Amino acid sequence: MQGDDSKEGKDSKRLSRAELLEMLIEQSKEVESLKKKVDELQKQLDDRTIQLQQTGSIAEAALALNDIFKAADQAASQYIESIKRMEHEKNVEFQVLRQKTLDACAVMREDTQEYCRRLRYESEAKRDALYAQLEKEKEEIEKNNSSEGSDPSTRTCLETSPSVGGGVS
Repeated sequence: MQGDDSKEGKDSKRLSRAELLEMLIEQSKEVESLKKKVDELQKQLDDRTIQLQQTGSIAEAALALNDIFKAADQAASQYIESIKRMEHEKNVEFQVLRQKTLDACAVMREDTQEYCRRLRYESEAKRDALYAQLEKEKEEIEKNNSSEGSDPSTRTCLETSPSVGGGVS
């Protein structure tokens, strides 16, 4: 080792002071350059570490989102099933109410038809009774007129009416 030291020492002694300073500056620049390179590589390593962490975080987030989407899909399916069930129930209620309404309308129609038949019968009976009464009164008037003679002053308004008594004779 001493031989090596003495050889370096001899080489160093052979170099001038300016050359030594130049070598020292050059080595300082190289050290500075290497420090920058180490910093740059460290930054790249940190970036990759962050990227790997983010990738892990993104993967975890994707899994969490997948679970959220599954839950949302399940909730939507349950909601749709609930709506379909309610629609079916309302449709059944509607059909029951519709049938009740149709039945009630049929009963009202029958009642109305029966009421109209009864009114017609009663009206016809009243009409027939009035015609009979009028006919009877007419006969009585004619009978009274024939027994009293044909004096025009004794005629009643029924005899002179064109619709009831047949007009003036």
